[in-house]
Amino acid sequence: MLKRKVVYFLALVFSLTFFNSVFFYYYYLKIDLNFSWLTILFIFLFSLNFSILFHLIKNVYLRLVSLLFYLVFIFYFLINFSYYDVFQIFWKIDIRQLGQLNSAQADLLLSYYNLIPVSLYFSAFALFAITIAGVELYAWKKRAVRRRLEKLFASVNFIEHKKNKISTPAYFIVAALIIGQVISLLMLLNYKEGLKKTSAQKEKYYGDLGPYGYLLDQAYGRIKEDIKPSPAGFTAGSQEKNIDLLKESLDNLRLLQNTKSEPPIKLKSKLEKPHIIIYQMESVGAWALKQEPSPMPFLSKLISENISVGEFYSNSCTTINAEFAANCSFYPESTGPISDLFAGNNYYCLPTILKNQYGYRTNLYHANNASFWNRDTLGPKWGFNNLYFSPRYKVRTSDAVVLDDVINNIKKANQPTYNYVIGFSTHGPHDQNFIEFNHYENNLEISPYFSKLSSSSLTVKTDEETIRNYFGFLTAADESLKKLFERLAAESLLDKTIVIIYGDHRYYNFSSDNAVNDFNNYNELPFAMYVPGGYKGKIKEIASQVDIAPTILNLIEGSGYKLPEYFIGRSLFSDSQDNGAVSKCLGEGLYINQDVIIRTEKLLDAFAPLVFKHKYAKFKYEEYISSFSAVLKSSDAALNKDEIVEAAASSSEKIIKKEVYFNQETDSDKDGLSDLREKTIGTDRFNPDTDGDGYLDGIEIINSYNPKGAGKINY
Repeated sequence: MLKRKVVYFLALVFSLTFFNSVFFYYYYLKIDLNFSWLTILFIFLFSLNFSILFHLIKNVYLRLVSLLFYLVFIFYFLINFSYYDVFQIFWKIDIRQLGQLNSAQADLLLSYYNLIPVSLYFSAFALFAITIAGVELYAWKKRAVRRRLEKLFASVNFIEHKKNKISTPAYFIVAALIIGQVISLLMLLNYKEGLKKTSAQKEKYYGDLGPYGYLLDQAYGRIKEDIKPSPAGFTAGSQEKNIDLLKESLDNLRLLQNTKSEPPIKLKSKLEKPHIIIYQMESVGAWALKQEPSPMPFLSKLISENISVGEFYSNSCTTINAEFAANCSFYPESTGPISDLFAGNNYYCLPTILKNQYGYRTNLYHANNASFWNRDTLGPKWGFNNLYFSPRYKVRTSDAVVLDDVINNIKKANQPTYNYVIGFSTHGPHDQNFIEFNHYENNLEISPYFSKLSSSSLTVKTDEETIRNYFGFLTAADESLKKLFERLAAESLLDKTIVIIYGDHRYYNFSSDNAVNDFNNYNELPFAMYVPGGYKGKIKEIASQVDIAPTILNLIEGSGYKLPEYFIGRSLFSDSQDNGAVSKCLGEGLYINQDVIIRTEKLLDAFAPLVFKHKYAKFKYEEYISSFSAVLKSSDAALNKDEIVEAAASSSEKIIKKEVYFNQETDSDKDGLSDLREKTIGTDRFNPDTDGDGYLDGIEIINSYNPKGAGKINY
């Protein structure tokens, strides 16, 4: 009898291992992640623990509850498919999230359901059905003499309190459960330490651990993912400002470069208070413009006939952070959007300078609610006089309507204007639903791209239909841009206006045999700048959004231009522009220059070179790492210490932050940390006080304390 029970138990374990392995092999194949023997090992450990659970549970209702949790797990990884597709990370789980999403978050999640292949839905259903059949068959085989749906095993009873004891086999099973957990922990510790010593990245981490190993990593306290103390010099009591340490570290990175280049375009003379229009396009990658024929022919023409750069990068991967970098010439924080934790900060940004020193009227435009990402708070802090948002525009109103409104405001103005437009027309998902939405709500016709796709376009990590739809959305935005310039010319404003167009952040990832090409296609953004006076040509090899505000000031101030103290970007016309870019994206850090590309992962606490473009960069790698790490830490610390203030302001004049700002659309527990940031740093998204010490998580981080209870964070 005992031998038969062991056979049935092992049959259940290996059956669950097999079918889960098949499902997640297919899952990883679709998401383009590696599926290794280590993945199977973690799946086996899960199947073993799951089988032990069913072996010990005697009550049919507890079995159903366990199966329900298993269903939630499968649903969680279906959601993660689309989340990884967009952000290239997995969503950190909190079971309470499933029932406490607000309407805005739910709408956002539901709009991306189409990214999950239909075949994966069916496969998930099949896996769940097979699991139910397997455990019920095991229950029937194990106790055929009793009613198969009433009891599973006589050793443990959670409902009736009889004198029966745990049998000898159950002792062995419980011991196996404990040993299995210890083995899992040791495997995780050993694996992550080994991965840290290699050039491997998070894709390998997700692939090797698999879904169950990833969840074990979270369950064991998100091993070594706490915010770590910084090197000497970044302490709260340091006499030197973090902003000074940041500039020193950026200077060190510039000095390390072997490849030098001077700007081929020289500024002729300053412009007499021109109008300024910045069009920040949503999710537009430079790779799309390389398609022939281009889905954005007018933008391609603007790039070739005006000022452009060789490679342009975002300083983050969220829209609000792009706005911050472009307007304030400073890097966003490493783990999330600037809008949550730092909405209460003081700022000294381009709109303020233009308004106070040059008499500009500063306007911010977006076809969305102003409260989203706390723009209603941040806009005025950055120096915007007017916020043009919903209900002035319907949510997702065409960019063409908003850009036309910009011209109307310029015509009515009796002073120079600064107009910052946050695009929305090209926002994902790029599917038939939003094609129809634009047809009925915006009277905007979007047609999928019909020409032959280039070889690089076919390496995008999505299906061909989505790529063609995406190009159709880009064409609609291109038409909006064309109409903007046509109207500027018709209103005799073209010679009085600077127009800057760029992408806000990366969106579609790539998968091919060339990792460097994939990186460039994924991260490079289009950039074009029209300046009255016939300026034309590539002005720099590498630039980013932090360089936009200094460039505008340089155009207005001419040879007397002086970089504001808290601007870390450089004018594109400056000889000291460094041809480099730093990006921070939900725990990932990137440094790109003409010699090297370096990536760091907070998840793995490791730096790795993607490529050495210049042979001498390899010998300077450790120096690159030291300076790059210092840039990341000091820029984060400057934001935490609220150092981005006007140079003339004394410390006594600074506003003391006694509370944090929250937004129900992006901050579920109202602790000052957005849901996106909490997923990155590992705090509880639905508990405002993760460590239970009586202080909000946001307040703790503002005051340099770890919200997860591990003491003070040193900057």
